[in-house]
Amino acid sequence: MLRSMFAGVSGLKVHQTKMDVIGNNIANVNTTGFKSSRVSFSEALNQTLQTASSPSKTRAGLNPQQVGLGVRLGTIDVIHTQGPTQSTGNATDLAIEGNGFFILSDGQKEYFSRAGMFDFDETGHLFCKATGLRVQGILANADGILPESIDQVENIKIAINDIVPPRATDMITFGGNLDARVKMAATTKVFSGELYDLNFSNSPQVLSVIVSGSNNDQPQRILLNKDYATPDQLLDDINSRLQGARAAFEDNKLVISHNNPGAETIIFEEIDDRDLVLGAWQVSTGIDGSQSALKGSVALTSDLDLSSVTNPELRVTIDGNEIVISFSQTTYTVQDLLDAINKELIGATAGLDQDGFLVITSDDVGEIDISVSGNMVAQVFDTTQLTTGISATQTTLVGDRALNIDFSNNPAIIQINGFRIVLDQDYSQTGGIANLQDAINLQLQGSSLTASVDGNGFLTIVSDFAGSGYDIQVADAITPDIFGTDPLTEIGRDADEGVNVTRTVVIYDSLGSSHQINVTFSKIGDNEWSWTATLPNDPNTILGSDRLVFDTSGALISGGKGTITIPADAIEPKLAKDITMEIHLGDLTQFGESTSVVLRNQNGLPSGALDSIAIDRSGIIIGSFSNGMTKNLAQVALARCDNPAGLLKAGNSIFQESNNSGQRDFGRAESGGYGSIMSNALEMSNVDLSEEFTDMIITQRGFQANSRIITSSDEMLQEVVNLKR
Repeated sequence: MLRSMFAGVSGLKVHQTKMDVIGNNIANVNTTGFKSSRVSFSEALNQTLQTASSPSKTRAGLNPQQVGLGVRLGTIDVIHTQGPTQSTGNATDLAIEGNGFFILSDGQKEYFSRAGMFDFDETGHLFCKATGLRVQGILANADGILPESIDQVENIKIAINDIVPPRATDMITFGGNLDARVKMAATTKVFSGELYDLNFSNSPQVLSVIVSGSNNDQPQRILLNKDYATPDQLLDDINSRLQGARAAFEDNKLVISHNNPGAETIIFEEIDDRDLVLGAWQVSTGIDGSQSALKGSVALTSDLDLSSVTNPELRVTIDGNEIVISFSQTTYTVQDLLDAINKELIGATAGLDQDGFLVITSDDVGEIDISVSGNMVAQVFDTTQLTTGISATQTTLVGDRALNIDFSNNPAIIQINGFRIVLDQDYSQTGGIANLQDAINLQLQGSSLTASVDGNGFLTIVSDFAGSGYDIQVADAITPDIFGTDPLTEIGRDADEGVNVTRTVVIYDSLGSSHQINVTFSKIGDNEWSWTATLPNDPNTILGSDRLVFDTSGALISGGKGTITIPADAIEPKLAKDITMEIHLGDLTQFGESTSVVLRNQNGLPSGALDSIAIDRSGIIIGSFSNGMTKNLAQVALARCDNPAGLLKAGNSIFQESNNSGQRDFGRAESGGYGSIMSNALEMSNVDLSEEFTDMIITQRGFQANSRIITSSDEMLQEVVNLKR
């Protein structure tokens, strides 16, 4: 009888414990990150009244006879099911969807929690507001790069006053469409180019000069083996190394003058015959108008070594009397040259003026005709008429530029709107560039194109209709030549009207200062455009340019990548160094639609202060800066263990490791079986009230039933006591 009473007592105890657990679950129904518990019972010891016996041949076996001694508490399990999430609007409130725990630390021990009520303290540490424990994770480097693995975790600390340094632009990207329907405008095309080929890197030349009184009268050899952007750069290089003389460009020829005019000797060496030019003869009238000064002498544009020249002569005709001056020597000083001329002159005198020009003075009024002969490429003048002066004569010489336009061994091809012009002759004779003009016009007969020479000596081609652009090709055989000219070297053309598209780009230097450049797209032919980068206040300085070629389907097939360089001295205040950037145009198309070219990206930035942070689903803390830049700052780490139910509750919705929780591991959200992290949300309690109330009723009835065991046993004992009456 007492056994039943003790069994009832054990039942009361376990149901009381279960009611405690249910009460705790219901109490934490709104606790952030709370995980409910569940109680299970197990049978207590049994008293064996009779053991079991095995069957025999004549009798069956007997089962054991046992009386239970009550109930005991089996387990109290923590249920780690997912709780519902609640939106909070706070970026540092975090909730985990799936497996894993946040890692917290007090500097010595690690704790785990599903309650993500976090914030940053005054030192920049991310901490749990309920416990003060610091959140653990990994930190990014200065470039925003996170470690590849999470072997160790540390306190997450963000520099609240973080400032990112500026970044110079090194890449810009354009995309969009260039309208294929754009037509070339009918306009005059002016082809102009550098008269000098100044590129010697692939074809070096040696300028060897002997200047009397300098360098011990030994040859001065100047090696030209690099490329020059302008003629002035070439002159500066030569003059920096030349002693006793000075180089200059006059009438498109290199002129070397002695520093002491009148008594010098200048000898050029190692010059090809084809480059030999006697002089760019020009008239220079004296102050009183009595002299005709012909530029030559010191300003001769080639050597005075005439050994390789066939029959070099200077012919002077005065009043119908021709005087032929032959040169028998191979090398002359200036005085030797004057003596040779005056020896033959009758009725005139040769001398030098104060500027070093060769001057021929006529004794009488009359006609003067001056020419040179031989196999030299020289400027030839028309016969000039003397005009009556007060006391002497004044001469006007008219002639063409002595351009070295010899294509006999170096053919050139000009293709214009389908017309093919072949230049394969020597146009360096009398008439010079005019002969070249006539040769081109002869081949343009029957077209709507006309070639002419403008006042600046530029070859001009005029079109009467809207064409598809001009393609000028020159044979590769043209080589650097400082003593002549390549008239079709570096040919360019004026842009057509109405076919330009300009986009302004803001870029940044290494100090974070912003600058603007204009990128202009111009249609130059069928399926062909060009781009040119310039400064808004200096459109004549080209920062970069190239051609864009499209196929018939509108896809870009050439010119998708180029380079733009802004010189340091092109911007005020002067930059610390040049800005060089790549321009990517591979996304451009040419369809029959409106032009829609846009800047898609430029990667330069000014400096910026941290404005705000955001946390993505992988737990990465991303900083947004005032310059528009975003950068990874840190990543919240997650932990998991083999047996989450084995974790030990430590209060405040946190857990600790126990002997039965298993090995804990660290990892990243959304990888390796870890759940994802939701920002601006908290995970609520996973307590189910309907389930808890049902368990409460069952527990209450169980408690009542066990109470009845005790009262019933008491009544039975009362009956036994009453037997003695």
